[in-house]
Amino acid sequence: MLINVFWAPVNLLVQIATADGTSPVALALTRWSITAVLLGLLLAIPRFRTFTGAKWPSRRDVWMCLGMGVVFFGPSHALYYFALGKTSTYEGVTLNTTAPIWSGLMAFLLLGEKIGAWRWVAFVLGTIGAYIVSVGFQLPRLDGGHTWGNLLYLTAVIMECIGGVFVIQSARRSSGITSLFLQLMGGAIGLTLLTSLSPQTFPFQFDSVGLPTLLCLGYLILFSGIFNFSVWYVVAEKVPLSFLVLTLLLQNPLAAALGVAFRNETITPSVGIGALLVMVALVVGVFQKDSHRLAVEEVANAEGK
Repeated sequence: MLINVFWAPVNLLVQIATADGTSPVALALTRWSITAVLLGLLLAIPRFRTFTGAKWPSRRDVWMCLGMGVVFFGPSHALYYFALGKTSTYEGVTLNTTAPIWSGLMAFLLLGEKIGAWRWVAFVLGTIGAYIVSVGFQLPRLDGGHTWGNLLYLTAVIMECIGGVFVIQSARRSSGITSLFLQLMGGAIGLTLLTSLSPQTFPFQFDSVGLPTLLCLGYLILFSGIFNFSVWYVVAEKVPLSFLVLTLLLQNPLAAALGVAFRNETITPSVGIGALLVMVALVVGVFQKDSHRLAVEEVANAEGK
């Protein structure tokens, strides 16, 4: 759950990093290209490979992970960063609350994970709680020219969930760290193709790079990039994805806390109530009997159907 602490400020940092004229695609491509290279260098160290249980995927999975990076991971992050320029962090966090639903359903459909009634209850409670933290007891405001940005952001959420679930299949047949590395390589290729084929819509530009951008980029690469994604994919080898995605809901209360610390926002009663619902959802998800059991053989059998 510590990784959610490092993921919570990502949207805020992206907005800061692009405020000085850095284009969304330039930030995304730089971030994931450097992350992929650094992770590749780490994989060249025997002790790191032993520590992470690194195993090279089959040829089929190599191409699948690369393809998921090109088609889903890279473009989804381009859309994330692009959409944040048209919507608000507030609304972006709201749309992030749907990620457990998409990932949970895909884990059920594609990974063959058995999702019990209590896990579904956890999905519902957690999503409602995260929504209340982000929006309160009201409908989200999609006016003010933000509708298009929200649709793009939601599309990015769904795209990343689709690609991630397929890469998890490879992680469970080989290892999460190598599958992640291949996905990141594919993501960098996908972002390069995106800015090359549509330079007017997704330009690659650094108008002026100041210290804030460099600091944000360093954080996005080291903490919310290499550390978080490595831990996520290594853990996902054994932990059911339908449970793992529930922990993402912790980001919403954390994002609210960041708003208090850096934006002088106030904690409202709705934030406290929503955070409580998130914690209840996590407890429900953790204590379901099958929450930490995963049969890799079942995953393989499900793929063969």
